Amino acid sequence: MSEPPYRALRIVLGFLSLLLALGSLLLIFSSRGLILRVFMHPPESEISTLLLAAVKEMGGIVLTLSVMLFLAARDPERVAIIDGMTLASAYWRSRRSSLFTRWISGGSIRAI
Repeated sequence: MSEPPYRALRIVLGFLSLLLALGSLLLIFSSRGLILRVFMHPPESEISTLLLAAVKEMGGIVLTLSVMLFLAARDPERVAIIDGMTLASAYWRSRRSSLFTRWISGGSIRAI
């Protein structure tokens, strides 16, 4: 049997992964001066330590997304199957948790 072509999808996912990885590293290792340049020269009093910490945290989240895209680019078909199973599992858990929440709160449980 012939396999369906995933070459274009692999290239797009790999490019997005590389782009997000570079952006996230820029965010993680940024300093006050770089933030001033990147955000088009805001007032210096606006760049607080809290903003710098939030930017670094956002860089970590984007780096995680980049790793996920890289892994998806290696085998797009398997990732699609795993995503489908994850969606089904999340739906099943949400239905089950509503029953559990009603039971904990003392409400009556009816068949849905």
